Amino acid sequence: MIIKDELVLYESIYKAEVERREKLLSRMSLPIALITAILGGWAYMVKSFSLNERAIWGGLFLFFIILTFAAVSLMFYFLTRSLYGFVDKLMPAAQELKNYHDTLCATYDGYTDKDALVDKYFNDFMRDSYVKYATINSNNNDLRLDCIYKSLVLITIIIFLSFFGFVCFSICQLSSTTDNVNFLKFLSQLF
Repeated sequence: MIIKDELVLYESIYKAEVERREKLLSRMSLPIALITAILGGWAYMVKSFSLNERAIWGGLFLFFIILTFAAVSLMFYFLTRSLYGFVDKLMPAAQELKNYHDTLCATYDGYTDKDALVDKYFNDFMRDSYVKYATINSNNNDLRLDCIYKSLVLITIIIFLSFFGFVCFSICQLSSTTDNVNFLKFLSQLF
């Protein structure tokens, strides 16, 4: 009875790690959406940017552009790293398990306690497989989570850099006489 309880425990751990992987991968949609919106805002600002008499603010704006794109590149590295480079282990297919069970039945065919031996070795195989695969998947999920966490920290940094870049952009645009109307229309759409 202890072996069956142990098998159920390891099976549930294995299934939890498989579900955890799916949840981790689905968490990546929000960072990608945020970065898309932020890059769209930066694209507008870069397209509309003109260096004028407030060159220090323009220089700061360019500085924030460089920092933001460095952070975005690093964030994409971590997001990509969370997707690729991991080999998760799944339990063998039903046909493979049946073939292994049939092999055990054929191996212990002449024994008097054939059923007990087949059950013991098959349960041992299942338990060992669950433990091995759950451990591998757990380690992979921990590494994925670390990469996703680092990308979320970078998104926070990117948001702050974008805000400061927007402030510098706004100051440069307000001192420019040619684009004030377009810029004020842009601001009115934001608020």
